[in-house]
Amino acid sequence: MVHVGPSKLRRFIADGSLRVRDPRISAKSLIALHEERISAGTETSAAVEEVPQKLRKNVSSYSWGSAAKVLGVDVGQVREWIVEGKLKIVDGFVTERAFQDFCKERGSELNGALLGKEVRDWLADGYSLHISDETVRPLVPGNQKHALVTRRCPGCRRPMRGNIFFRHIKTCARRQAERALIVFPST
Repeated sequence: MVHVGPSKLRRFIADGSLRVRDPRISAKSLIALHEERISAGTETSAAVEEVPQKLRKNVSSYSWGSAAKVLGVDVGQVREWIVEGKLKIVDGFVTERAFQDFCKERGSELNGALLGKEVRDWLADGYSLHISDETVRPLVPGNQKHALVTRRCPGCRRPMRGNIFFRHIKTCARRQAERALIVFPST
C-alpha cells in the first residue's frame, strides 16, 4: 500500500520506527538460521553444541536479546538478520496508532509519487502525513517507474499498478475462464 519493499519495511521494524503487535522472533526461524549457519560453517564448534541446549522446549518465540544470547551475537546482528529476512517476527500486524506515529516520524521517507492520489489524500487526512510537492513530483528512478502506470486486467477488471499486472494476467481466474470458453465453445 505504501509502496516500499519488504526489506525496507523490515528495516523500519528493526530500527523501531514501525511498531508491530509482537516483535519477538519465532523459534522456527531461529532454529532455521542456526542450522543454516552450521551448514555454511560460520558457527563455531562450541556454539553448535550449546545452541540446542539453550533453546528451551515449548517456547515459540524469543525476545531479540534472548535470540542474540542463544546465537552468541549482539542485538545489532539480530536486527540485520531481521532486515535480511533470515529471522522472522511473530506478528507483523501494525496497529493504527503505530502507523500514525510512523507517519509522523518517518512519513517523509515514503515516495509520494508512488503512493497515488487516493492513498496520499487518505494518509494526509487520516494520519496527518505531510506530503510536499517535491515528494509528489520527484525524479523517479528507472526501476520504480513501472509503479506509476496503472493497468486494468481484461478479465476481472481489477486495476493494478506496476509490473505485478503481468504476473496477474497469467493467473487471473476470470481471464482463464474466458479463454476456456473461446477455445472450447459449448455446443
